[in-house]
Amino acid sequence: MSSRPGLPRVLGPLQALGVVVGGTIGASIFLVPAVVAQRVPFLSGALLVWILGAAIGLAGVLTIAELAAMLPEAGGGYVYIRTALGPFFGFLFAWTDAVMIRAGAAATISFTFGIYFSQVVPAPAGIPAPAWQGCAAIVLLACLTALNVRGARIGADVQVGGTILKTLALGSALVLPLLLWRGPNALGSALFWPPLGASAATGLVAAMIPVMWTYAGSEQLAHLAEEMRDPGRDFPRVLAAGLLIIGLLYLAVAIGIHYVLPFSAVAASPAVGADLFRALFGPAGITAISVLILLSTVITANGAVLSGPRSAFAVARDGYAPAWLARVNSRFKTPANAVLALGCWSAALIVISVGLMLSPPPPGLRTAWTAVQRRPLFDVLISYVMFGYLLLQTLVAISLFVLRRKRPDMPRPFRVPAYPWTPSASIAATFFLMAAMAWSSPLEAMAGILIMLAGLPVWRFYSRYHR
Repeated sequence: MSSRPGLPRVLGPLQALGVVVGGTIGASIFLVPAVVAQRVPFLSGALLVWILGAAIGLAGVLTIAELAAMLPEAGGGYVYIRTALGPFFGFLFAWTDAVMIRAGAAATISFTFGIYFSQVVPAPAGIPAPAWQGCAAIVLLACLTALNVRGARIGADVQVGGTILKTLALGSALVLPLLLWRGPNALGSALFWPPLGASAATGLVAAMIPVMWTYAGSEQLAHLAEEMRDPGRDFPRVLAAGLLIIGLLYLAVAIGIHYVLPFSAVAASPAVGADLFRALFGPAGITAISVLILLSTVITANGAVLSGPRSAFAVARDGYAPAWLARVNSRFKTPANAVLALGCWSAALIVISVGLMLSPPPPGLRTAWTAVQRRPLFDVLISYVMFGYLLLQTLVAISLFVLRRKRPDMPRPFRVPAYPWTPSASIAATFFLMAAMAWSSPLEAMAGILIMLAGLPVWRFYSRYHR
């Protein structure tokens, strides 16, 4: 085992915090408040869901913190599941994470960048908008891939700088309304408690689904545990601090939006962030929000490109994927091949998506084809991939229980507080999301499982070498 390629420990707590905060906060924070207002038509509930989302997210990251401090290796959930449940389930996690989740996240976030880039720099005459947006997305991916080939520390430093700017920008969503808004305080006119007889609990449950999506991504730091200088000490502190910062920023944005915009306007808005900045700055606010979202997508995409290749690297290092994915670049000391592979596959997903948008429908499939073309890439990713991913995230939390029982003497620099209630809450929340997806989109949920199981032929091929 001493000959296994390793990665240098170059990430301090500040870089790790940048990965957590910068890689989690995306453009969705300026979209989800409208969905929350639709499902929870009273102010106290609309704010409460953001606090509950942070609490549930904290339970999840504290669960991962014990595992990461105990097993500080590249690959995150793959390593924990492999150790607790065996290499087969570990491989399924790595396959889903590397092939679909991280590459899909990098592709969709980069394409979001392309959409807003085209608002600032419109497509030249004769070039379809999706093609122009796709080109901008691929250029961004190429730059981020090259950056992260040169070093995890470089990529993480970009996260730090971007996270500082992003934090200031999101904080301004509360500060600027207080300083600049001269209209009525919409908080005072909003319904604070649900009306008598209203099904408040049902609305809260429905609103929690999109809110919990906005907290997804903080666990990607686990993929970089091998490159942290002191994971046993820093990992739990960074994750807890990161979730606190994210939760406060989300709550600040929600309060700022409801301070300026009437509750009914928030619920009816297709782009509530744009409406907020338009109310504060007039037409120039659209440019301001576009620049803010461009910045946000660059930093979030960089987080996906930084952390994503580590699953492929880890599973290849164990011999369950092509060996070239486990090679460490002799100059930069990074898993350069895995980084390049993720970048190329993410770019391929963008090309495929743009092709679907621009291709004419096959004969007899016009209605179905048009429906596919109209669906956002991010919506497709959630519908067809996330169910399987959530299932595997449940296995990560279950791994904690298994290792507490099977390996009680294993060194644990950090122990999750309030065990077993904290990891149990994380599992319950994951099951809640899975049940909600299975109920609302059963075919898409089944497709997500099938995508995950598509890795079985790869597993069978490489597992022969371990018999």
